[in-house]
Amino acid sequence: MASVASWAEVAATLNHTFGERLTLHREARRICWTFEGQSALVEMHDERSVAARFLDKPAPDSAADDWVRAVYVPHRECYSLDARGCTRMADDLVEFFRGTREPRFRFTGAQAA
Repeated sequence: MASVASWAEVAATLNHTFGERLTLHREARRICWTFEGQSALVEMHDERSVAARFLDKPAPDSAADDWVRAVYVPHRECYSLDARGCTRMADDLVEFFRGTREPRFRFTGAQAA
């Protein structure tokens, strides 16, 4: 199980980097961080790891005449709930919110915005 210090490091890294522009919403086993229209959904995978999906800003889809969000996942599907895994997750969150996509993340499709 993740230590409180490991999760505190994730939160501290994100808050230091993005400040008040970053929002956090938590419900049951899911946490959603949002920054300037981008989101990261992190939820329990099992008792030792979490899985994350990264959603880009909504964009128009001319074929569907609707708005969609590109969905990305890290190449390693889950983050372990130890100091190393939490550090890797914090690094990925920062990079995604700064605009990094491929090759650090894998595009998996789009969903309605």
